[in-house]
Amino acid sequence: MPVSNRTKESERAKGHRQKHYKKNRETGLCVVCGKPTGTDGARCATCNIKVNAKECRRRARYTAEGRCRLCGNEAELTNRSLRKRDRGNYCKKCWLKVLAGYLLGSMKHWPILVEKLDACGWRCPYTGEELVLGVNLSFDHMDPVVRFPDRKHDPDNLEPISWQVNLMKRDLTKNEFLALIERIHSNGSKSS
Repeated sequence: MPVSNRTKESERAKGHRQKHYKKNRETGLCVVCGKPTGTDGARCATCNIKVNAKECRRRARYTAEGRCRLCGNEAELTNRSLRKRDRGNYCKKCWLKVLAGYLLGSMKHWPILVEKLDACGWRCPYTGEELVLGVNLSFDHMDPVVRFPDRKHDPDNLEPISWQVNLMKRDLTKNEFLALIERIHSNGSKSS
């Protein structure tokens, strides 16, 4: 069979799969096997288990090969996150996606993080040091999540800073932190 016919055939099959997927999704049926899902999800519990197991094997293979555990491209960074499920090797884009998932509630919002980094010139606004992915970059909730839980996934509440500054700031607001730094500075100059 000529290559062009195979391509046309695969395009037709893809179109058929997309229609099948959409129809099953709209009617609450599993997009894999056609059984009722019992949830708002796209797959039934049995197919979810199979797909999740397949994903775990794929991610383990990518990690063992030193590739990005999400997309399989060349890994450039290692995430040593406290969340075990996020640990592993990543390309820059996927590292930002994982971070966006945590900070903004969805991986699809990763370009917002890039915009924020570009806006500050990839420099910490407190120390002026260059922010480097996987080295010293952290995002701070200017209004801390502990005190303002409704602002947890608010992009306007995020500011890229160095992780050392973020550790010092802890649960203070930006203004409280700056006031504390000023008190430390003025008291330090009196003791000298």
